[in-house]
Amino acid sequence: MKDENPDRKLLDSISGPDDLKKLSVPQLEQIAEEIRDRIVEVMPVNGGHFGSGLGIADLTVALHRVFDFKRDQFVLDVSHQCYPHKMLTGRNELYGDIRTRGGPAGYTRPDESPYDFSIQGTGTIPQPEIDVEYQGVSIPDGDLTPSVAEGTDFGDADVDGATVVHVFEIQNEGTDDLEVTSVISSGAHATDFEVSGIAPPVTIAPASFTTFTLTFDPSVVGLRSAAIDIANDDPDEGAYDFSIQGTGTAALPEI
Repeated sequence: MKDENPDRKLLDSISGPDDLKKLSVPQLEQIAEEIRDRIVEVMPVNGGHFGSGLGIADLTVALHRVFDFKRDQFVLDVSHQCYPHKMLTGRNELYGDIRTRGGPAGYTRPDESPYDFSIQGTGTIPQPEIDVEYQGVSIPDGDLTPSVAEGTDFGDADVDGATVVHVFEIQNEGTDDLEVTSVISSGAHATDFEVSGIAPPVTIAPASFTTFTLTFDPSVVGLRSAAIDIANDDPDEGAYDFSIQGTGTAALPEI
């Protein structure tokens, strides 16, 4: 709906922000006043927010006078502050139809004007994220294949008093505190793998870590296997576990 008003001649002459650069300061002040009058005229008919657009009219005129918003960008607190912006970016003639079918939207909309852009984000809830490492190598949760690189394969140890000791890190890669409530050895040969160096419950701050020690002390000759279970409050990996193994050996007699 084209709406010409003899009291709004200066605003009606603006086809885009470049026209503002030709005006004097008193004329810019008049433009802001005509924008406010236009909002008060249209909003009672079409519905919408008064205060946000009225309050930002002078600022919007000043910004469009100084910057090029095809290249520069500014972000509004709320999108219905965009009414003055729409009037100054080629949509004043259609402003009488704002928030109606076929008319301009009541918010910034890139398909309406090259001066509009949209942004979005995703709100997240802070939460912990556990990871367990051995000498910088991450051990996947649920890993069933012990390996030397991950420190989960302890190799050989003589049953006559020899031990193998590995130190592991429990890291918190999340954004909230990680609570570790237990670290235990379980499985067929759990007694051959002793957990030490940690006294749960333990709180690990984000981007921090704590350590625990596993000592392999085989009781008999042969392959010995168990699992490590780390109870914690990571919502995805609340029972972090992985398999471990080592081999008990005996020295051969010499004649």
